[in-house]
Amino acid sequence: MATVNQERLSVSRSNDELARRKLEVQSAENEISVADAQERAAKAQLDANRQAEKSAQFDRNDAERSRVTERRTSFQKAADVAQAHQQAARARLTFAQRHQAEGQAQLDLAQANLEKAKFMALQKSGDPASRQLAVGRFEDRVREAQARLDTAQQESRTAESAFSLAQNRWTGMGGRAAPERATGGSGNTK
Repeated sequence: MATVNQERLSVSRSNDELARRKLEVQSAENEISVADAQERAAKAQLDANRQAEKSAQFDRNDAERSRVTERRTSFQKAADVAQAHQQAARARLTFAQRHQAEGQAQLDLAQANLEKAKFMALQKSGDPASRQLAVGRFEDRVREAQARLDTAQQESRTAESAFSLAQNRWTGMGGRAAPERATGGSGNTK
């Protein structure tokens, strides 16, 4: 019975972790909204500056045109940073979604292990109902769940690498990095 209790605890931890990963997805979606607003504001500044530049050129106001041209560089940089932020935010969302899928696969594996442990405990107790079930069926479920977890982990690592690259590009341009993920509940960090 101790094995069954350990597997139940594993299922509980996996549920907690999956809930945290769902929150990561929501946070990433919120960051996309912020990045989109930042990009729209930067484009609006750039467009307004272009109009001011055209107006100064039409008025043949060299002093104003020079001042507006100087501001164009900073507005263009802000637009570039905003675009990099959008790319980083979208990469973060993809990573969070893959990370959530990995959490779901971990939960599925924990549940498969729990069902197998229950069957083994039933069989060990000599319960006649256990003769109607085949251990191979439970072992197949565990193997399938492990294979799905392995695939999900690989996809998560790939998405994490892409996110890291996009994040580094954005912060290298002067963007502000998102805070580190928090831990809690079972104390897992992934």
